[in-house]
Amino acid sequence: KEAPVVSASGRIVGRVCHRMWPLLVALGACTIYRGDAETVACKKTFDNGLTFDLAAFQEQKYDKVHDLIDSPVETEDFEYSFRVCKDLDALPGQDPHKTYPNGKCKNSEVSGEPGAAYQLSKTVKGGNTSCTFLGSASSMSWSLVDETDATVGVKLTYTDGEYCANVQKPRSFEMLFQCENTKGLDPAVNVDEPSACRYIVVYNTIYGCPTGCIGEGDTLCGGHGICAQDGGTNKTHCFCNEGYEGEYCTETKGSASASSSSASPAAVLAAISLVLLVILLGLGIYLYVSIQKLKTEHSYGNFEQMVFDADGKDLEDD
Repeated sequence: KEAPVVSASGRIVGRVCHRMWPLLVALGACTIYRGDAETVACKKTFDNGLTFDLAAFQEQKYDKVHDLIDSPVETEDFEYSFRVCKDLDALPGQDPHKTYPNGKCKNSEVSGEPGAAYQLSKTVKGGNTSCTFLGSASSMSWSLVDETDATVGVKLTYTDGEYCANVQKPRSFEMLFQCENTKGLDPAVNVDEPSACRYIVVYNTIYGCPTGCIGEGDTLCGGHGICAQDGGTNKTHCFCNEGYEGEYCTETKGSASASSSSASPAAVLAAISLVLLVILLGLGIYLYVSIQKLKTEHSYGNFEQMVFDADGKDLEDD
């Protein structure tokens, strides 16, 4: 089996650290992280280039164990303890007020540590209680909620749960992160079991949206558009509402035009001033040339008169 991803804390998860723990700890390859719980990368880029980032669920203030009950349609009284992209720090069911004599919670057979999801039963038929292992973080797989539309959301599945005789395969635990413009980090509904040994929980959260539609401040298309997939390129991006533009629909077209219109009077005044200046300059040149021409003609006329007068005087003298 392919080695799991190295977590953000630097710990190598999976069988290697478990089997060679003393040596690898001494070499610094494995470190203890929050009760030695396995952590895997909570970000995925699919082959088509679309990326989903669920790292918010691993941040310290949001990293927690979710305890839910079965959906109302179920006949048994089950509780579920699970974590997103990470194993539990300790086995569930250790509350001194609860006992699970018929099914003590088990560690993952792969890592030898607590798993990521468990089903706890208090009123199983016969009056006994049980604890069922539903999967570990190292077995997590990614898929789209809707393979034809990535904007619906993304799904994480723990696939290595305890063997289920009814379906003759391991149990699975699915977490559906549906794309919504909300920073929801808690499940929207209780756990459902649509078919034997397949358990599903749903989140409505912006982190279930492709990152190409999530702008600054973790908002979906700035709240002024919709996230949609381009049928030609299969890429997702924001389609802005009327009056908004930009990659994440955060720019208003009105503000750009208002800025442009506020600058218009100054631009018009400058243009008028320039035109007047050209006119005045042209008028000045015209007047200058005209005056010089008049001066030249006047001087030439006086010269001719002087010559005429001189010639007339000479004739009289003769």
